[in-house]
Amino acid sequence: IYPPYCSLCLVGVIGDTAADARRGAERFLELLGQANEIPPEVPMIVLGPSPAVFPRISNHYRYRLLIKVKNTHAFRVLMANALKEFARDPQNKKITAFADVNPETTF
Repeated sequence: IYPPYCSLCLVGVIGDTAADARRGAERFLELLGQANEIPPEVPMIVLGPSPAVFPRISNHYRYRLLIKVKNTHAFRVLMANALKEFARDPQNKKITAFADVNPETTF
C-alpha cells in the first residue's frame, strides 16, 4: 500500500568512494535500529542499503535506503534525530546523508 495510506522515505548517502557510501548507509540503518524511542505507531519496512540507480555522479558514490512508513510527527522526529546523530559521528566526516519523503524518483 502506498500514498496516501503510507509514505516512502528515501534516505540517500553520498561518499567519496563506493565503500564509504555503503558503510555510511549501513551505519544509518544501525542508527534507525538503535533508536530506543520508536513508538509503536511508527512501524517501518526498510529496503536496502543498495546502490542508487546511478551509483556514481560527479565522482561521488551514492547508496540509498527506502523506508515504507506513515509520515507522522513521530516518524519525522525520529528521522531528524537520526540525521543529526549521523552528522555528529566522526566516522561520517566525509559522508552526507539526507532524507526525502515521497520523492519523485527513488534515485
